[in-house]
Amino acid sequence: MKLTYRGIPYDRPDNQVTTTPGDVMGNYRGAAWIARIVTSPLKSVPAQTLCWRGVVYNTDGSAVQSAEVVVPALPTPVKVQHQGVNLGDAHRQWILKSLEHRMEVARNRGDQGLVQMLEDEWKQFA
Repeated sequence: MKLTYRGIPYDRPDNQVTTTPGDVMGNYRGAAWIARIVTSPLKSVPAQTLCWRGVVYNTDGSAVQSAEVVVPALPTPVKVQHQGVNLGDAHRQWILKSLEHRMEVARNRGDQGLVQMLEDEWKQFA
């Protein structure tokens, strides 16, 4: 059977189990409950050594040998360069600019309570 996961096609192995009807085991709500006998068991999947979030494991549950462990290398972190700009000062300037704009809007609207609160906030930065 052809399947696709996130755009990657793959074939699903044939895992059909054939069974034959067995003995009547009991009744459930008036219907006979019949056991089934497996005539051909599932095909075993070969064991693989996998790594998930840095944890190496075998799919068959056996212990991982140290020679099998191949941990992928982590990417190196990227350093952001800020061409000589002090971020603390830039942040403070942005807050003061925003305060000036809010005070101007409050004065235009005639909201003296808001103007007083914004002036108190301005004094905290001075």
